[in-house]
Amino acid sequence: MSLTNCAIFKFPNCLTDLSVPVSQSAPQFDGVGDGFGFVLYPPKAGTIDSVTFATNTGQFTPNMTVRAGIYNVDSSTPALPNTASLFGGCVAGTRASANWTDGVYTITFGTGCTIASGDLGTLIAVILDVTVRTSGQFRLTNYGVASDITFPYGVANTTGTWGKLSSPGRYMSIVLNYHDGTVAYIPGSMDGFTSYTIGTGTTPDEVGLKITIPVKCRVIGASFNTGGLLKGVNINLYDNSGTRVAQKVIGDTAAASVGNTINILFASPVTLNGGDVIRLSLEASSASTQSVNKITPTITNMLSQMIGPSVVNSTAIATSRSDAGSWTDDATSFFPFNLLIDQIDPAAQGGGLLVHPGTSGGMRA
Repeated sequence: MSLTNCAIFKFPNCLTDLSVPVSQSAPQFDGVGDGFGFVLYPPKAGTIDSVTFATNTGQFTPNMTVRAGIYNVDSSTPALPNTASLFGGCVAGTRASANWTDGVYTITFGTGCTIASGDLGTLIAVILDVTVRTSGQFRLTNYGVASDITFPYGVANTTGTWGKLSSPGRYMSIVLNYHDGTVAYIPGSMDGFTSYTIGTGTTPDEVGLKITIPVKCRVIGASFNTGGLLKGVNINLYDNSGTRVAQKVIGDTAAASVGNTINILFASPVTLNGGDVIRLSLEASSASTQSVNKITPTITNMLSQMIGPSVVNSTAIATSRSDAGSWTDDATSFFPFNLLIDQIDPAAQGGGLLVHPGTSGGMRA
């Protein structure tokens, strides 16, 4: 099977320019009409039955009713929710509680939102807003990024008018649950973001992603979200047999970064085949600890939503080891590391390959 040049993209999860969670400084629900949402393209065709989200109530005990729905957007730039017009036949659902707490909740729509194939290029807004409030307030878990977000982006209404969230831009932490039990890739939608450190004296001292490659492709480098400068590490790529096939040594001089994202190129490209199970890792080479970001979602299916069999013909999970020993895999966590790919086999897996635009990234068999 032949490889074809393509625009360089990141796999498995294109989104790496992330900062720490900003849920405490995010818009808060403390009045009727207050709302928070996410403007995006529908991730895939099908019927969306419900939305799952996490709350951050702080010291408050909210007593309120929250509504969830999927809406059309207006024609402004940037596009903002039109909460008078539900999308895809959706009928909003509600959840009333006198005691909202920090936790994970799901609101089921009165009627599911049907996404047709022809709708995939139409912007929608996933909105949660307050319809009844007796007391208290809470915030939805969300994440900021190092710079403003071009797309997709968070929106909020705490003043009677919807607006795009900027400085920093924010991603809403949600999972859209489809009627067939699957989820779909939504860039930036995650929770459970923590800082993790490695050094030659830590256990483990090498961390990374174990990735199932969906189709034949060529890897030219890697991309990392480290939460800081990258130095004193080896960047390793291990093939299906566990052999290291590429390495980039980062010494005491820090690698250049854009925001929190660091991209590197290997000395030579590496071709991987569909079905290969490979590892991309950061290995400490200095006693000074290196900060990396790790994601351990609290929301059910969020890890699958970032990268999983129902999203692409692939899986990606956290992996680690100490002193070049045996690997330990963690199917509940994810490091925001990526392969940089510049060639793919468009005929692989008998179904072609979809390379998403830069705002969503990735590939599907």
